[in-house]
Formats: sequence, structure tokens, C-alpha cells
Amino acid sequence: MGAISMNLPAIFLPAGPMLRGNYQGRVLGSGSDVWKYWADKQAGVISDAEWKTMESGIARSYGTCMVMGTASTMTALAETVGLTLPGASSIPAADSGHARMATACGRRIVELIREDLKPRDILTPRLVRERVVVHMALGGSTNAIIHLIAMAGRAGIELSLDDFDRRRSRRAGHGQSPPSGEFLMEDFFYAGGLPAFLAGLSGRLQAGARTVSGKTLGEDIDGAKVFTRT
Repeated sequence: MGAISMNLPAIFLPAGPMLRGNYQGRVLGSGSDVWKYWADKQAGVISDAEWKTMESGIARSYGTCMVMGTASTMTALAETVGLTLPGASSIPAADSGHARMATACGRRIVELIREDLKPRDILTPRLVRERVVVHMALGGSTNAIIHLIAMAGRAGIELSLDDFDRRRSRRAGHGQSPPSGEFLMEDFFYAGGLPAFLAGLSGRLQAGARTVSGKTLGEDIDGAKVFTRT
């Protein structure tokens, strides 16, 4: 939002989600399983010692929460509106690909300054309203509605709750990350990440929209595939 307000060349580099949690051989997701186990602790189903063991297993690395909460939703939307390099929002914080993405961002921002490509050159009313469909398809955080409206406002674009309401019936799929699904952000990354997800929605998106990569969204997601884990 600060970059949009200043309207200087900028690239957003997401922090990335944590690795998925592990407790007694079970996969855990922060922000969802923590409440389940807290209720179990309050009910006396698990002991204080078991709670502490679960705590150490649920946060295995640095990064944002590994569910499709506010952080992962907003980084996905930042990529969707073209303010990150392709795939940046899906990389787990502890993955070596994150450091490579940071290097790529460092190189690209120098070029971006020379090109004088600014956030408001990328954000358009049609683009922002269109990306509401992506939020719905991801099954993203309800907090993102507030934040996306605020982002649009920084660019002088009018976005309202009515825009979300009009597009909710046109959702083209559904994300499978908690709290609305079973797979975590690490799984989402292995499955192809946001580029693959957007490729599946390509018929509903403005393929010619510019991004900070210097290319169009269509070019950024060209060839992106969904992979199945074995």
C-alpha cells in the first residue's frame, strides 16, 4: 500500500509461508489446528506437556502461517495484480527458492527503475475488480476483502463490497488450503503454486495485463502446470 501511494518503481517480495507442522506423525496447520488442540487442552484431553510438544511441532520454520490465511491470501493477490515476480507468493520461507527469488527481485528492480514502471501503471480498475474472482476461487481470507479495497483506494480505484458480491457466483473453483480445505501452502507450492492456479483461471483473467516482470500476466503463467504429488 505504501508503494502504491508513493507510486515509485517497486517489487513486493513475500516473506513466504512456514513449512507445514508435524505432531505425532500428523500434519498441522497454524491458525487452524492450534485452536483444535487448545480446545483439547482446555477440556483436559491433552496435557500441558503434550500441548508444548504440539507447539514446537506446529512452527517448524520462520515464515507466515502456512494456511490460506490473511498473509498467504494477500501475497497471492499481490502477485495476481502484478506486483510480484511470477511464483513469488507461493515459495515457502525456508525453501532455497526464496533466496533465489530475492536475488531475481534485486536484479529486476534496477531494470524497473530504468523503465520507470510504477505500481499505478500496472493497477487498473478492470484488473483490480477482475482479481476479486481469484480471491473467491482461492477461498481466501475474509480479511483480504478489507485489504484489497484499501489497496484499490491507494491507487484511486473504487472497489466496494458489491464488487465482491457480484463476482461470488462466478467463482471458478476453490482453493484447498485450510481453513477451507485440507492442504497447506507447502503442498500448494509443490502442486505448481499460484502460476499454475492462475493458468487454470486464464479464461477469466486479463492475460494482457502488465506485471513488474516487464511481461504480461499471460506470458508469466505460460507453461505453468499443476503437478500431482506421489
